[in-house]
Amino acid sequence: MKGNLGLLVTPFDNNQELDKKSLCSLIEYAIDDGVEGLIPLGTTGEFFSLTGEEKRQVIDITIDQTRGRLPVCIGVGYSGTRISTQLAEYAAQRGANAVLVPPPYYYPLANQSMYLHFSTIAKNIEIDVMLYDGGGGLVIPTNLIDQLNKECPNIRHVKVSSLDSKKVSELQAAVSARVQIFCGDEVMLMSALHDGAVGMATASGMVLPGVCTDICQLFAAGEHDKAREKYLNSIGPWTVASGIIKSEFIRCFKEVLAAKGVIASPMTRLPLPALEESRKEELLATAKHIGIL
Repeated sequence: MKGNLGLLVTPFDNNQELDKKSLCSLIEYAIDDGVEGLIPLGTTGEFFSLTGEEKRQVIDITIDQTRGRLPVCIGVGYSGTRISTQLAEYAAQRGANAVLVPPPYYYPLANQSMYLHFSTIAKNIEIDVMLYDGGGGLVIPTNLIDQLNKECPNIRHVKVSSLDSKKVSELQAAVSARVQIFCGDEVMLMSALHDGAVGMATASGMVLPGVCTDICQLFAAGEHDKAREKYLNSIGPWTVASGIIKSEFIRCFKEVLAAKGVIASPMTRLPLPALEESRKEELLATAKHIGIL
């Protein structure tokens, strides 16, 4: 995996039920526009509001619709290790290339608890594991990532969503020969690429698949000025418009995808609310201004 890994939203109909047709449409849209990998069931995919059966349905649809055309990394976040492991095993059986694993949420954990969580999942599957560092403010220490990779070689990717500007360079110095680093927050994208990230794993990778792929490829080719210009004309303003209020960003992405006709409805499940009409109007105006709509 490298480059632009797009985080899929989970489409719902107006009754808040899983919209399978829209999920298939979303996958085709992303592939047609040049995304380099897909990540369903991440934070953007509202994994926290889905039942176990719904998660398995999302995995099935994503694997079947993708048909091996690009890598698929399945989010298996949960606060209990056993349930995360079972979902990771299911993803592996269905043909996923990797799983995305955040630390158990709800309460802060000691390093030993995080170690047991990650290593248990990794040892029960043969596919790759991507650790999710910084999601929900839960940070995985660099020395723990190093230890986990040495003991579980299939832990070979890290998504860094921390706003700590030193984290990517710190990881690059410690584990670069063994672990691929992906930027998980659009605000930090350009500096993360400078510091050694091999790509991005963000929600913008779905709303702007081709643009995000171009930025990653231009930067990898040494065209840093062109990559930066593309960023400043697209992802930069889009991040300001959509991502500052964390409780709203998923709905923002769904509103734009619905306006584009990619998914049928912008519905999010509670506790994520609809946008105020003025907020929605300005969001869509920004999306139109920068060429998303």
